[in-house]
Amino acid sequence: DELTVTRIVESNKSKYLLNGKNATQSAIHDLFKSVSLNVNNPRFLILQGQVTKVSKSKPQEILGLIEEAAGTRMYDQKKAEALKTIAKKDDKLKEIRTTIDTDITPTINKLQQDEQNYKMYTELKKRYKLVNDQLIAYEYWQLITSVKQTETDVENMELQTNQCQKRNGIITDEIQQIHSEVKIIEKERNENVGNEVSELQTVYDKQLIELRNLTNDNDRVSKQLTQYKQQLTDSEQQHKQLTNSIEQLEKDIDSSREELGELDKKVLTDTEHVKQLQRRHEAVSTGTAVVGSSSQAVSGPNDDSRLTNKEKLDKYKEQRGEVSTKIKQLQQR
Repeated sequence: DELTVTRIVESNKSKYLLNGKNATQSAIHDLFKSVSLNVNNPRFLILQGQVTKVSKSKPQEILGLIEEAAGTRMYDQKKAEALKTIAKKDDKLKEIRTTIDTDITPTINKLQQDEQNYKMYTELKKRYKLVNDQLIAYEYWQLITSVKQTETDVENMELQTNQCQKRNGIITDEIQQIHSEVKIIEKERNENVGNEVSELQTVYDKQLIELRNLTNDNDRVSKQLTQYKQQLTDSEQQHKQLTNSIEQLEKDIDSSREELGELDKKVLTDTEHVKQLQRRHEAVSTGTAVVGSSSQAVSGPNDDSRLTNKEKLDKYKEQRGEVSTKIKQLQQR
């Protein structure tokens, strides 16, 4: 068989043809590799100048040359690509399983629960419809019974109404008859009582005038009572003020009495002191007749002291008189 490979370059793009048909670059490479022709690494031909280099190559490099010459390197590359694809697919599978576990499985469980809830809802809806139909039927039966009872009651009420109308007609006739009799009686009463009514009217007018006079008197008395209440309020306020003044005066009197008591105590003390001085003076005077001039030297200062105490006593007496006068004035208030 004859194979024709064509490469067409247009606008920096390569286009491959295999036997005149479009083909991809990888398909062309695989074709060459299948016949041990690697255009990317042309080692399927060992030139004369490369024999020494090849003979000195490492075992791994020689193995690579043999694999390329035998055409097995292509399968290694495809194996590596297949392994990469498998790894990618495994990752994708793990991702899909994770998605199933995290998203799809809970969604399925939720849908199952929703399905159960929907079934329960459907069952409850059926039961509700059944109970509702029974309720409607019962209410309809009650309405029919009530309508029949109402019709019976209406018939009875119509009979009672007719009876009442008949009785009303009889009572109306009786009332008209009574009105006629009342008119006759009123006519007779007016003829007999006309004079009495005029007298009663006169008495009523007099009593009305007296009532007006009493009303005026009552208003006047009310005003006076209001004035008296106001005066009483003012008097109570004055009484409170006087009471406060009296309490203050009593306090002043008590204070003055205390001062008077203190003055009395001072007067008694000074009086006793004066008496002692007088006794000493008398003793000194008696000693003068016996001793002479020495007694005069002693009596001089004693006389001065006695005169000073008298002045004090007179001063206390004056203060006592003033306090007594003040107490009397306060008591007169």
